[in-house]
Amino acid sequence: MSMQEQEVLYEVGPTAAVATMNRPKTLNALTFSMTETLHKLYQDWEANADVNCIILKGAGEKAFCAGGDVKGMVQHILAGEQEEAVRFFREEYMLNHTLGQLMKPHVALLDGICMGGGAGVSIHGRFRVATERTLFAMPECGIGLFPDVGACHFLPRLPGALGIYLALTGARLKGAEVLDAQIATHYVRSARLGDLEQRLQGMGARARDAGAVKGLLDAFQDEEPPPVEGALLARLPALAECFEHTRVQDVLDALRRRCDEPWAAEAVKAMEKSSPLSQAVTLRQMHEGKGKTLAECLRMDFRLVTRFCRGPSDFVEGVRALLIDKCGQPRWDPPHNDQVDTERIARVPRRLRLSAFPDGDSLFSWVGTIHGAAGTVYEGLSYKLSLRFPTEYPFKAPAVRFQTPCFHPNVDHHGNICLDILKDKWSAAYSVRTVLLSLQSLLGEPNNDSPLNTHAAKLWANADEYRRVLHKKYAEAAAK
Repeated sequence: MSMQEQEVLYEVGPTAAVATMNRPKTLNALTFSMTETLHKLYQDWEANADVNCIILKGAGEKAFCAGGDVKGMVQHILAGEQEEAVRFFREEYMLNHTLGQLMKPHVALLDGICMGGGAGVSIHGRFRVATERTLFAMPECGIGLFPDVGACHFLPRLPGALGIYLALTGARLKGAEVLDAQIATHYVRSARLGDLEQRLQGMGARARDAGAVKGLLDAFQDEEPPPVEGALLARLPALAECFEHTRVQDVLDALRRRCDEPWAAEAVKAMEKSSPLSQAVTLRQMHEGKGKTLAECLRMDFRLVTRFCRGPSDFVEGVRALLIDKCGQPRWDPPHNDQVDTERIARVPRRLRLSAFPDGDSLFSWVGTIHGAAGTVYEGLSYKLSLRFPTEYPFKAPAVRFQTPCFHPNVDHHGNICLDILKDKWSAAYSVRTVLLSLQSLLGEPNNDSPLNTHAAKLWANADEYRRVLHKKYAEAAAK
């Protein structure tokens, strides 16, 4: 594969490891393979004693990273391959979390467009360098999604209600505005980035010290970045007045009272074009994320995005209308803000018969739940599972174990499971949902040729007695 075909270019210099997102024709939009590669690189570089800091940049003259390849994801969904889209988001969020946990300084050079997923691969790191070419936005509501990649962690922490304004309107910040908004930590003219990178490579072991890296970035920073029209900081009180409401309709009403101000009129226009459901979900996410950790916010994102990827959704409709068919007329469901039932999304995880989400601060450790299928002796029973993902995932199966004691021919007393897809029949194409569905199926259709619990295997043929023993043991475990 030539360098032009590699989606991520990388090298380890004398001091810093450098990764370059290399899809300039698509504005470096992230694919699954890109997030997977970056994730593996970051894990390797964090453990590599020869790497003192990490630099991330985008190829080409236009973009750092314009976000995830949502067009490709929706094409998967329309083809009935929803799990491919879910798989992308899972890997992306794991990358975001790994970035947030790096001990070594991470320097993202935001020289161009930085939107959506581009924020996710930069803002969770230690340093973000804006230039006069930086263009930042979170435009997800406009395509029927919501600002994800942990946005409900970093946006509510921006000054005033600026983050909520950016989330609901998709408003764009340019150049020094990105620094004023505290999205970037430094501002350096684009022409000086090459010199900055050379100086970072010349720091040696001192580059492990975030304070030393900050000192170098401070020295390179332009003393007076060129002003940007619009006076962002001066608008913060007005933004707080309009965007600190908890209902989208109240936000719109407050903005309409200021429609003689150009920024407010533009905000109303943008919100009227966006998905009402996405806006309601986004506003709730912003308020819920204020007091949560990054891992908790990414977990919330994953729960929601899984729903947005399955079945008809404004996400599919928005991308279809704006990026695939390009008719520019998405048919939102519902079409108006006053018709949105915000609890509709909140209730989704409780309705699912299968679920799995990261446990605590580690995205490599998940907790899952499966319910016995209707018509089986396990109907009405639910079981908790632990899932541990190796660094080689998806090429190596996760380690899965029942946490709830499970009386079953293929489950031992420690919760270990005999299931071929978790061993020699594993495929990198399998998703977490595939694992959960297989386990749910196994409950009703055990493999008595390979029992781990011989008592259960011998009893299986007698359905009434098996049900009696099963429910007795389940009740005893629940009472402990």
